[in-house]
Amino acid sequence: ISYLLEGGVEHRDSMGFRDQIGPGDAQWIRAGRGILHAEKPTGPRHGLQLWTSLPPDQKFAEPAYGSWRAADLPQLDLKGGAGVLLAGRCGSAEGPMGLATPTTLIHIRLEAQANVELAVEPADELGIYVLEGSIHIDSGDKVEAGALAILSSGTSVQLTTNDAPAQVAILGGQTAARPILFGGPFVMDSAERLTQARHDYLAGKMGRLEGVPF
Repeated sequence: ISYLLEGGVEHRDSMGFRDQIGPGDAQWIRAGRGILHAEKPTGPRHGLQLWTSLPPDQKFAEPAYGSWRAADLPQLDLKGGAGVLLAGRCGSAEGPMGLATPTTLIHIRLEAQANVELAVEPADELGIYVLEGSIHIDSGDKVEAGALAILSSGTSVQLTTNDAPAQVAILGGQTAARPILFGGPFVMDSAERLTQARHDYLAGKMGRLEGVPF
């Protein structure tokens, strides 16, 4: 999942998808059995990228691509802030991305001296990444920009700011069912599947994309 806060990106891939996203837009790629893609920035860019692991029985699923414009993403009207729901549920709202496993991704902008509580889906792994400013979380701990706070299990998140606004991303999902192994640009859950992915690439089963040599 890619979510742009600033700038723009031109996307193309070996499945024939072509797209351009700008500030507030999001895109999703399911790599599955393999896809080559290139992302060309159209200027300085700032955004979030979240990787999730497909279940073992979907590792070689057909590749897919989707994108959402900022105006199409659910907006959260919060007392002391605002949010964008990309994936998962928050209160009665549901994000548009139909992912293979339960996943939460919410972008929150907080005003100064805000105190916001959000109802979120239960998750094996849940965290808050601070994009800008600083916040205090349920435990009272202060979390600065660039830091990730790992939360215990629960169904609500409380965020508090002091005298300056802040931006955070709430991230959550299931623990991966099997190990995550890397081999160059390939990611699988076993050495055998990594070998299969390399063979498929060399055999041209992932398609071709001009200017992407790996």
